[in-house]
Amino acid sequence: YLQRLRYGAERITPRKVLEWATAGSARLLGRGDLGELLPGKQADLALFKLDDLRFSGSHDPIAALILCGAERADRVMVGGKWRVV
Repeated sequence: YLQRLRYGAERITPRKVLEWATAGSARLLGRGDLGELLPGKQADLALFKLDDLRFSGSHDPIAALILCGAERADRVMVGGKWRVV
């Protein structure tokens, strides 16, 4: 939110924030095996349900996750194995 206030919502989009949190973080750590869902890469994945009231009115599911307080994953995969189902 602070970056959106400083640089504007049109420059700091939810998709850009998601890229920073995934591929961008992997690049920062020097980890070519992380950051993307591709064969041969590490697969950590969190799935969220968007049917809660806080997500109503959001037409973009990525924006809903980033901006509407997604705090509890419905399912979680770590290292290619389901840990929360």
